Amino acid sequence: MPYFEFKVTDVLVEAAVVRINVTVSNNATAVITSVKYWVGGKNETYVANPVDGAYDEYNETVTVVVNASNLEAGEYTVYVKAYTDFGVSPDTVICSLVVRGLVKRYNLIALTVKPFKPLMASDLAKAIGPSLQGIWKWDVGSQEFRGFIPGVSPPEDDFTIEMGYGYFIYLTEPAKLVEVKV
Repeated sequence: MPYFEFKVTDVLVEAAVVRINVTVSNNATAVITSVKYWVGGKNETYVANPVDGAYDEYNETVTVVVNASNLEAGEYTVYVKAYTDFGVSPDTVICSLVVRGLVKRYNLIALTVKPFKPLMASDLAKAIGPSLQGIWKWDVGSQEFRGFIPGVSPPEDDFTIEMGYGYFIYLTEPAKLVEVKV
């Protein structure tokens, strides 16, 4: 039976929809014929789409898509399984999703998971979705609030979202904040 390796290569969250690129390889140089995934506790499995459009290599990058907008607040495990003509991988955990419900109007949030890649205020706005109208942080150096308003603020007003700091956000409708723990 081949040995499989799974590596998360990119993570993108937009309006509570999580897209995770995973590179799957095996030591038997067997062509990967399918990669399936599911969210722990769910009975549904899905087939991940190869980034290049076809399952035809022993080293495939696939996109796992999880719509977390319907998930209750909590932590969820995402599993994958790869298939070849010579065998099947064991169930493998690629990440966890931390889902939080946000209310209409003001919320005070802080990251609970280190982002996969640097996270800017504009990225947080996309991750939460169109109901987010603004993000504010306290600037310790200048002793004043800095704000970012999606679609209005210039690029120089975009700031890094960091672990250990609080951010005020304003929403026109309830939304979800989804963090991905790799």
